Amino acid sequence: MAVDRFRARMLRLRAAERLSRAQRVPVEEVFGRREEAHARELARSLERSAELEDQRRDTIAQLQEAVGRRDFLRRSALFGAAAAVPGLSGWTPRANAATAPRIVVVGAGFAGLTAAYRIYKLKGWVPAVYEAQDRVGGRARTIRTGAGGQYTEAGPSGISSNEATIKSLVGELGLGPLVDTFLNYTSADDLYFFGGRKIAWSALAAGTTAFYNQCEADWVKIGKTIPSYAASNAWAKVKDSQSLSSYIDAATTDANARSYLKAIFAQEYGGTADLTSSLHAILEEGSFWGPEAGYDERYAVPGGNDTLATALAAQLPAGSVRLSQQLRAIRRNADKTYTLTFNGGKANADVVADRVVLGIPFSILRTVDCSRAGFSAAKLRAIQNEKMGSNAKLNIQFKSRPWSDAKQSGDSTSDLVTGATWQASYQSQSPAWLLALNNRNYGSAAAHGLASASVIAETNVAIDKLWPGSSQREISGQFYLDNWPADPWVKGSYAFYGPGGFTTIGGAEAGREGNVHFAGEHTAPYPSRGTMDGAVQSGERCAKEIVGY
Repeated sequence: MAVDRFRARMLRLRAAERLSRAQRVPVEEVFGRREEAHARELARSLERSAELEDQRRDTIAQLQEAVGRRDFLRRSALFGAAAAVPGLSGWTPRANAATAPRIVVVGAGFAGLTAAYRIYKLKGWVPAVYEAQDRVGGRARTIRTGAGGQYTEAGPSGISSNEATIKSLVGELGLGPLVDTFLNYTSADDLYFFGGRKIAWSALAAGTTAFYNQCEADWVKIGKTIPSYAASNAWAKVKDSQSLSSYIDAATTDANARSYLKAIFAQEYGGTADLTSSLHAILEEGSFWGPEAGYDERYAVPGGNDTLATALAAQLPAGSVRLSQQLRAIRRNADKTYTLTFNGGKANADVVADRVVLGIPFSILRTVDCSRAGFSAAKLRAIQNEKMGSNAKLNIQFKSRPWSDAKQSGDSTSDLVTGATWQASYQSQSPAWLLALNNRNYGSAAAHGLASASVIAETNVAIDKLWPGSSQREISGQFYLDNWPADPWVKGSYAFYGPGGFTTIGGAEAGREGNVHFAGEHTAPYPSRGTMDGAVQSGERCAKEIVGY
């Protein structure tokens, strides 16, 4: 799940509220002390980041140069295999035909490529990676056409301070120090806009505190554990069946606080509050993560996040990754092997595998014929019923920062079409990217690309309400819409549970079924779901499962 900079600040606020009750001192005093400590830590971190900045620039330059020098034949074999052959031959690469298992990985996102890379590194076995799209990276999709040579992210943006798995992988691949997007981070205020006007945080505090207190109470009542289809108490089932919208309305009567809470959770979990289980909020707000767990989405991969996918693919032997190959069916054979049917655009072809990694979202897997795969009822139920977020993302490049002129950070939460906004990076002074994440239904709008005139117009009305006149500072031709529900290879942003989801399918996603293994952010441990780190974690898990037979 996505936890932004503002949410990290709110975690600290709620920790201060708990300490205030325990020490019987005003929450403002406790929070002030905590914020001062946080500011000192941030200053030390930024000082260290500045020391590393020259090294970071050199790393990015070397990475870009290395991509340009890459051996042409190796590159064409790796990324052009699907185009080079008219159809599939059913061939699966092997490291040693006498002993190595035939391994097929479906999906060339972070999860699938991490699994393939780790299997190859650990055992020398060469998995065959099949990808339906004509590119690697999955939902990691970097926009590199910004003015001034700047890039931004169409999909997941940030790596948090506590996400050790992906940070370790980036280092292992030699991609260099992560880009610290908090360099020059502002201490300016955030903006809240509901009911047609700007709202001070103090006006939201009472209603949100009542909500957080209710979550804490219910966290205790559900047993301070993550409910699942295999284990959950009666109260967890009751709360799971309740929508988050209903839960918020019951916890506070303040209209603006209700609007604010529904807005932040819609962006954070992917689905609107009426379609989301209340357990999502209870787990988070009831101290599940702790007050300062490091969820800040602070870092990015040098050169763009999808560079990680390119680097992983480049580590595999030539011909290992086959693009534009869509999985249509999987069936278990009598000898415990699996036959996977792919379509490369002209004809279906079968591939036989001893071990399989399915690194695609359940929103896509449910369109695959799994009727003869031998999957358990719990797995099939999860595949059919797991929800996918309706988030869309807007990337807008500005000549200058109108929010800074208003002495604000660029972080906003509202009931406008912008949803939640934030400044992508604080490193460079100008121009700047403003990102907006919402759950708006954009209908027939294309999945990815420049936004239409109508989308730009309605968005600018909202932006000008937040920061009057700011739309006049936009750079022409630098307004992008990524309408993830319209992406045919994902059909949404990231996975979440609807009412009843935790206790009927929760925890069933990751389990192995025979010799089929499941990867993707939706299979990650609950705190890492919806993140790039969660995808990488799942790939590492699948690799260990396979080499550990």
